[in-house]
Formats: sequence, structure tokens, C-alpha cells
Amino acid sequence: MIRAFFITYILFLNACVQSPDAPTLTTNAIIEVYNKEGDLNGLVLIDHNQYPWGKTLPGGKIEYGEKVETAIRRLVKEQVNMELADIKQFHVYSYPIRDPNYHAIEITVLARGIGTPRSSRNALNAAIVPLNDIPWGKFVQDKERILRDYFDYQKGKTTKVIWVPTI
Repeated sequence: MIRAFFITYILFLNACVQSPDAPTLTTNAIIEVYNKEGDLNGLVLIDHNQYPWGKTLPGGKIEYGEKVETAIRRLVKEQVNMELADIKQFHVYSYPIRDPNYHAIEITVLARGIGTPRSSRNALNAAIVPLNDIPWGKFVQDKERILRDYFDYQKGKTTKVIWVPTI
């Protein structure tokens, strides 16, 4: 327990040292893909193309002067060549060490995907994954937590961002 506390503390300090001015603002999308009958086929998942390796959601950094909706449309188009419809904000995730690379505040959106995902150099192995086949335990950063919040939302449970106290 004490060891985990010190490791968390060191990671937090490392994140603060890497970006002393302000956290980086990022966005990602939980993309639902439906068939012609209106049934949910699954979610779009990709493989992270850099450390940390694993499954993730399409998304990335919001550029200066860019709206969140514009950023997520751009990132999804670049990464999986899909259009988005019915975009709505899902949650904001801001725990300082949720990303091992830097302190990132992530705005997660929920959207309906239009088209078929295609892999790119920024999004390896893009695919529609049925909800029953979600690869739990293979996600980077806090993407598994985000997807568990999504599943709670789908079941009608009230979800909210969990604030984990730091030191």
C-alpha cells in the first residue's frame, strides 16, 4: 500500500515536471456503429501506435483555437477515416496521472460513427468490436475505466467522474 502511494506520488511529480504550465487538453470518442436495422454493432477501437501499447479509443490533442467538436471530427477522420454524427459530451477525465506521458485533461464524447473504420499510421488495427468482445485488461491509460463508465451509462446507471484524491 505504501509502495503504491510512493509510486503514484513519483508519477504525479513526473507529470508535473513534464508540463509545468498547464495540462494538455485532449479528446477521444466512444464511437457507436449501428447496422441498417438500427441495432448496435459495436464500438470502434484501435491499437495505440506508441507507448503505452494496447487498445484505445480514437482521439488525441486539441489544437490551440480549435473547438472540441472540430478536434474530435478531425482526429477520427485522420485515424479511422469515419465521420461522426450525434456528438455529445460524455465525461471529462482529469486525474493528473491518468496518462503516463503528461498531465492530460480528456473530454470524452459519445457519437454515432458513419462508415467503416480503416487503420492508419496513427490508428493501428481499427475495428468495430461487438460489446460482448471488448478486450478487458488490454487498454492503455484509463480507457478501460472510460468504457466501464459507458457500460454503466448504457445500463441506465447514473455515472459521474470519480475524483481520486491525490496526496
